[in-house]
Amino acid sequence: MRATRAEPLPFARHPAPPVDHYSTVTDHRQRRYLRDLLRRWFPVRRPVQHDFACGTGRAIQLLHGLVHAAHGYDFSDVMLSRARELGVAASLHLVTPTGPVPHVANEQRPLIVTCARFLATVEPAIRDLAVRFAAHALPHPHSGLFVVELERRSHRKREAAIDPLSPRDFHALLAKHGFVVIEQRGFGVLTPAWYRWPVVRHLASAVDALAAVLPLTRWCTTVLYVAQRQPHPDDDTRMG
Repeated sequence: MRATRAEPLPFARHPAPPVDHYSTVTDHRQRRYLRDLLRRWFPVRRPVQHDFACGTGRAIQLLHGLVHAAHGYDFSDVMLSRARELGVAASLHLVTPTGPVPHVANEQRPLIVTCARFLATVEPAIRDLAVRFAAHALPHPHSGLFVVELERRSHRKREAAIDPLSPRDFHALLAKHGFVVIEQRGFGVLTPAWYRWPVVRHLASAVDALAAVLPLTRWCTTVLYVAQRQPHPDDDTRMG
């Protein structure tokens, strides 16, 4: 009997999108750091997460399983629909960039407000809205933590009209709303271009892994800042 060649499966005709190795490695390091942060700061009660400009829910997924509940807020209904399609375990809310500040219900539990990959790429008025949201959600030091991811040398294209957000400006914006940075961690000094080629990818990953455990935040491309409303020196720092 003459052999016939089998037809390829339908999905074989559509190759998978290329893997973003830079984002994958960065997400892994941030996930490990953030989950350790929650265990240290909330040892008794799991916090409720409020993720501002949540997009497709990346920051919510990083903390899944360590929070009591999660809420995501975004300006785009398309992004929220995509988050629902991905099965993000959160209550999702559509908000407007012109305000008002989204309402956060009073919680008996502490909160963690997250804002990832956002502040450096938007207009100053929207930056202010994001930090005002965190201030409303966290009225005093024991309310919880505000975690901001800042791409200080972003590989993302920015609009020319948007002023870059320097570390000094960022700290001033936080201070304006009563926040102080209590912890920060960088996640690499190399740009995504180093991760595109297999020949140098492992070397780049090793360099960035070392940078993530050394005090090199000033030179890191991506930094997580942990902020708290101005605490009193005698306050017990544990919240959960």
